[in-house]
Amino acid sequence: MDPETSIQTLGEGLAWALQDAQTQLQRIADQDVSTARRQVERLADLIALHQHLAKAHAEAMMEAQQMRDGIRLLKQEIKNRDHDELTGLRNLRWLRSYWDSLPWPAASVAAVVFADVDGLKKVNDTYGHTMGDRIIVHVAAGIVSSGCHGIRYGGDEFIVLVPTGHDAVDDVNAIIEAVEQPVPGPDGNIVVTMSLGIRIVDPHAKLHEMINEADRAMYQAKRGNGKQRYTIAHSADSGNIN
Repeated sequence: MDPETSIQTLGEGLAWALQDAQTQLQRIADQDVSTARRQVERLADLIALHQHLAKAHAEAMMEAQQMRDGIRLLKQEIKNRDHDELTGLRNLRWLRSYWDSLPWPAASVAAVVFADVDGLKKVNDTYGHTMGDRIIVHVAAGIVSSGCHGIRYGGDEFIVLVPTGHDAVDDVNAIIEAVEQPVPGPDGNIVVTMSLGIRIVDPHAKLHEMINEADRAMYQAKRGNGKQRYTIAHSADSGNIN
């Protein structure tokens, strides 16, 4: 083979080798681009999934908060049905429900007490109803401190259920001792006094009958000499509360 032919053959071989190398490099490049594209697409899918999950989590948190708010409002509504808004004491609706739920009331309640705050109208007329409300709240706290069930009957009147095992007169004294602590007023301290009627629970009497009898006993005490008095219904046993 002459030199020219050899050079030509070598050149063709080199050209083919170069072309093959370029083809291989392009294939590798194409593969790298394809792999990179798949990775980018996968990353984009992961980002989209994360955004979806984040949105779902935010919506779930919002729904959970709305549920918590709803439950809180429902609990407050249920409480408001059975409680006096001003004092936080139980109300008559609760009293009727509670009494009806007792299979034998005399086994749980020893006495029904009807209590009336003396002179609250004068406080309202002199200092305004805001001061009167403070007196009502003060009385409610005194009832609660006795360990008895306190019920806001309305206005300046309360019902107290003395639990079985308690002495009604002892509990009445405990309430009065707590209530008679001075309440700061615009012109100095105000001393709160009460008149009370005690009705020992009769297993055969209805609740409203015992409330009425305790109410009448309270008025007997109020008509007595001075304030801070109690009267026991169907009994001559009445006295001052010291």
